[in-house]
Amino acid sequence: MRGDWILKRLVGLAALCALLFCLWPVEAAAWPQLPADTGAVVIDAQTGRVIFGHQEHEVKPMASLTKMMTAYLTLQQPDLEAYFEVPAAAVGVEGSSMGLQLGDQVSLEALAVGQLLPSGNDAAAAAAIHIAGSEAAFAEQMNAQALAWGLGNTHFTNPHGLDATGHQSTAYDLAQIARHAIQDENFLKICSSARMACRFGNPPEEHTFTNHNRLLEEYEGCIGVKTGYTSLAGRCLASAARREGVTLICVTLHYRDDWNLHKQLLDEAFDQVQAVPLNTLGLPENLPLAGAQSPLLAVAPAQAAVTLSREEIPQARVEVIAEPFLSAPVEKGQVVGRALCRVGEQTVYETPLLAAETVPALPEPKKGFWQRLFG
Repeated sequence: MRGDWILKRLVGLAALCALLFCLWPVEAAAWPQLPADTGAVVIDAQTGRVIFGHQEHEVKPMASLTKMMTAYLTLQQPDLEAYFEVPAAAVGVEGSSMGLQLGDQVSLEALAVGQLLPSGNDAAAAAAIHIAGSEAAFAEQMNAQALAWGLGNTHFTNPHGLDATGHQSTAYDLAQIARHAIQDENFLKICSSARMACRFGNPPEEHTFTNHNRLLEEYEGCIGVKTGYTSLAGRCLASAARREGVTLICVTLHYRDDWNLHKQLLDEAFDQVQAVPLNTLGLPENLPLAGAQSPLLAVAPAQAAVTLSREEIPQARVEVIAEPFLSAPVEKGQVVGRALCRVGEQTVYETPLLAAETVPALPEPKKGFWQRLFG
């Protein structure tokens, strides 16, 4: 265990060193002055780059922001709609609850709703025990996923976020967890819903929950993500918002007026950046193609635009890395290269380059008489 923790710390240090080379150059902005015991960060959800940070790498308790990882792993399981009996150890977990009782039948899908909307500690415990056999075993899965994402400053000891020694993260790591989690369609559907119904009970019946996240109704473009509070962690909040092709994620730890702070931070960040179409930065419309009727293949990036600060736009360009001898046949949607958005010497974003059409190979020429004769 000690060796694992040291390894995670080294991974976190490597991630921090990498971050030093990809900090976002933004204009002098009206960022708020925050207390020393508050962690805060705003990142671009597309690239993961930091737009604003304050103590963003300081390790702190994370309360129910824990459940972003719990719900993400819950939704990666097979048979999400299959019912099973609620484990007895998950009933009566202290704190917020979705109301599970002994003998209830529930699905993992319903437990994800219970984790993200009413922030049910019982829902988190039930999913953990069902998936891994115990809360501790599930926490190890959570730690393994965090490590796979390069988040070495995060350590889980439980699936719900109740205060515990060693259960901690940073604003930066939690923003990256949110970034990965909202890429899952089921997770995004749940965390972006102001209200949602699910079925559980004995027998299962419909229950409707209201999302604790007020920003879903108070902030334009909000699409999630999660609230949290314990006496040790204070108020914690992870939010995500989408406007004009840009998705931003904000996380604050231990800040009392988090609703208004997130509005201020997101507003300021949206003013600093914009989505820039890659085709305005020199992305070619075609690549050379051999063995086809046309010598050119129409191509398109998997992502049409990149989020850049206004200071970066004049310096930005697209470089293409493709196969040196691309030849037919090619299927529409086939990956034929990569489009790199570079600002100066730094690559800030990379997306696959796809064939925009299906191109068959030229038919083999018919053999002449002597070719047929001599094979």
